[in-house]
Amino acid sequence: MNSSISIIAAGKSKPYREWKHGLDIQNLRSHTPAGVIKEVYAHLLLSNLVRWVMTDAVRNTDLHPVDLSYITALTHVKNALLQMLRADTRRIPLIYQQLLREVIAARIRKRPGRSYPRPSEKPRHRGHGKIQQPAKLPKQLT
Repeated sequence: MNSSISIIAAGKSKPYREWKHGLDIQNLRSHTPAGVIKEVYAHLLLSNLVRWVMTDAVRNTDLHPVDLSYITALTHVKNALLQMLRADTRRIPLIYQQLLREVIAARIRKRPGRSYPRPSEKPRHRGHGKIQQPAKLPKQLT
C-alpha cells in the first residue's frame, strides 16, 4: 500500500510532503488495505479542510492562502474542531471566527532580499555513493 502512495505522490512533492509530515500520514495504523484507504481519505479530507479554512481566512484581504503557515493552520483547525464538538451550537460561529483570526495571524515571513525558488526536480547526491536499499517486506501468502 505504501508503494502505491509513493507512486501517486511522485509528481506531487509539495502536497505529499505536507501530507506526510503535516498530517502524519507516514504512520498509518490500519492493518488492512481497506483501513489504510480510509485513513488516507480521512487525512486528505483534513488537508482539504485546512486549505479551505486558509482560503476563507484570506477572503477580503490582500493575502493569498500560500502566505499562511499550513502547519500552524492545521494545529488551529484541530483545536477548533475539538472545541466545536464540545460547544453549544450557538457558540460554533464564534469559534469559527476565532479560528479564522488565528489562521490569518500565522503568516509566513517573507525576508527582503531573499528569493524563494521552486525546489529542483534533480535528486541531490548524498551518501557519497552509498545507495539505501528499499526495505524488504515479507511475502504475503495467498
